[in-house]
Amino acid sequence: MKLGGFVTQYYQLEYNNGKSNYSQIETINNSQENGGSNFAISISIGGEYKALVGDQTSKAFKQGVKLDNENYIVNIPFQDYEWKISNEESTILDYKVIKAISEKENIIAWFAPDIKVNLGPNQINGLPGLILKSETQLKNKLETKLIFEATKANLNPKKFTKEKPMKGKEIAQEEFKKLQEESNEKMKQSFSSEGVKTKID
Repeated sequence: MKLGGFVTQYYQLEYNNGKSNYSQIETINNSQENGGSNFAISISIGGEYKALVGDQTSKAFKQGVKLDNENYIVNIPFQDYEWKISNEESTILDYKVIKAISEKENIIAWFAPDIKVNLGPNQINGLPGLILKSETQLKNKLETKLIFEATKANLNPKKFTKEKPMKGKEIAQEEFKKLQEESNEKMKQSFSSEGVKTKID
């Protein structure tokens, strides 16, 4: 479905005994038995990214990513967002939520203190309750805003999605970012060379 000219995508966050699994799902329907919180996002994210698996003990995520036909397992440490919790409150899915701001990452988040899970959509974490909504102001020329909002929360799931084993080369996040930059630069050069045509009489 399209929302405001953008493609709406759906994601599911599951949490059990210190482990989390955040992955894209096809659609949301009332017959789904899997637990967790579902999030809708109103902007498309590029790249072939697999499920994001978190571990509270190691305080890190692992994510399978395919880049230039190579599979990688990217190790992503939990980030310090330097949250400032406000006195502003609201309600999402019948849960009381409190507004928090990360000026460091340009994020506004609404977390539910009654749900004792310090995670949220994507890699956002570190608040004393599950993040049910987040707004991130991306640092680009278009001033794009990335919004996640929970559409469902099931605290007593019948089952959890079985984690699929990741395949690929393990790599640190910073090292993978360098590979991404190199790949993007090669792509730019390829487009640039294809766009130049010379005619010799």
